[in-house]
Amino acid sequence: MINLIAAGSIFLNLLYNLILLTIGLSDLWLVFTTNTISIGVSFLVVTLNRRGRTEAAMVLAFFGALFNLGFAGYLLGLTTGVYLFLIGFPAVAILVTPPRATRLQLLSFGAGLAALLAIVLADPPTPASIAGTAFESFLFVVSIVGTVGWVSIMGMHFRHIAELAETALQQAHQESERLLHNILPVEIAHRLKSGEAVIADRVEEVSILFADLVGSTPLAERLSADQMVELLNEIFCPFDDLADELGIEKIKTVGDAYMVVGGLPVWRADHAEAVAEMALGMRQELLRHPVDGFGPLQMRFGIHTGSVVAGVIGKRKFSYDLWGDAVNTAARMESHGVPGEIQVTEDVYRRLKGTYRFHPRGRIDIKGKGPMETYFLQDHNGVPSD
Repeated sequence: MINLIAAGSIFLNLLYNLILLTIGLSDLWLVFTTNTISIGVSFLVVTLNRRGRTEAAMVLAFFGALFNLGFAGYLLGLTTGVYLFLIGFPAVAILVTPPRATRLQLLSFGAGLAALLAIVLADPPTPASIAGTAFESFLFVVSIVGTVGWVSIMGMHFRHIAELAETALQQAHQESERLLHNILPVEIAHRLKSGEAVIADRVEEVSILFADLVGSTPLAERLSADQMVELLNEIFCPFDDLADELGIEKIKTVGDAYMVVGGLPVWRADHAEAVAEMALGMRQELLRHPVDGFGPLQMRFGIHTGSVVAGVIGKRKFSYDLWGDAVNTAARMESHGVPGEIQVTEDVYRRLKGTYRFHPRGRIDIKGKGPMETYFLQDHNGVPSD
């Protein structure tokens, strides 16, 4: 905008000086001199601005324009309308100056208003050589058009800036919403934004799935860091898509372990079925990611149904997590499981045995739980087991 103001000043002053030279009005040499000085000042403004000295360029542009408009307006009289340019000066000064430059804004506003009032109250006469001539009318028309055009261009420019800022703000808001929803369930994010300080819910019945990649340590030794991360990303991204498709909530990944829950944050009656479908889908997805010299990848899966407490913890890098005996039991089902198998507790078996096929593993000793009857989920297309 500083460059635009300087360019407008150069154009108008060159135009006026060419006209003065053409018609040979020798009694307006002071106007010609003022215009010439202003042209030089405008070029200096552009030079300072290009060299990064924006504040200096701004101050010079304002007071150079004020000197030019005020002195020329006084010399040419009210009937030429040159003083009209001063009407837009205070508004432009406020718009262009930095928001915190209060002193510069007040000084520019006050100086422009004072110059305008001084010329109007002084009511200087129009030079006799141009009074009643076509040149006087030309100056008056150019002054009106120039003033309206100057203020309009400034208004359009700042409206454009406002629209760009609003668009950028909307995009930033959408991105922040997307990132927030990637961290927290949508329902929990809405509760946080609505002002809930503590998010904690007790749910009597959900289904939790833990899955852990088997042989990840030797696999990490075989692959480079980039290859290992890329492989895990290729596996876990389809898992995320599957969770979205089934309407269950991914809780977290810890290294090469993956945890989801069915029935939270919005409860659903078929949470066990949805989690079973998730486990079967994950096991099938692993077949699509063989590693050369390592064979098909396998995971241990563990599922349990029970009561949990769910909530958001942390002030930074916060997370939505689950606590309770049901979580520990599901984790034990995975850690005491068999590679490639989906081990479930008797609670899960009883809920799903009518529609899924199971293979009884028998009673095994679970750390912290003692002997437990467990089953391997086979698939959902077979006949019901006995």
